Amino acid sequence: RRCRRIPTGTLVANLTLTLSPSNAAAGDWIEIPRFDTSAFTVAIVNGGPAASTLVTLPANVRSYARVGFNGTDYYLRDSHLML
Repeated sequence: RRCRRIPTGTLVANLTLTLSPSNAAAGDWIEIPRFDTSAFTVAIVNGGPAASTLVTLPANVRSYARVGFNGTDYYLRDSHLML
């Protein structure tokens, strides 16, 4: 399990996080909490062979996403808004 945290007050533009399959193993997962409530989005992208946007965390709200790795590509496990 890994966690990449987006702290409050850090975004000054839309952000794209591309997850690389390098050094990842099947069964790995990453949690990405977003505490920043700025007017910018955060796109989380699979960097594997089936590259695509897994989820876009919306602007102006705290939210998080959990992604898993199947040995080849990342996939979205779940994503929610945080109160």
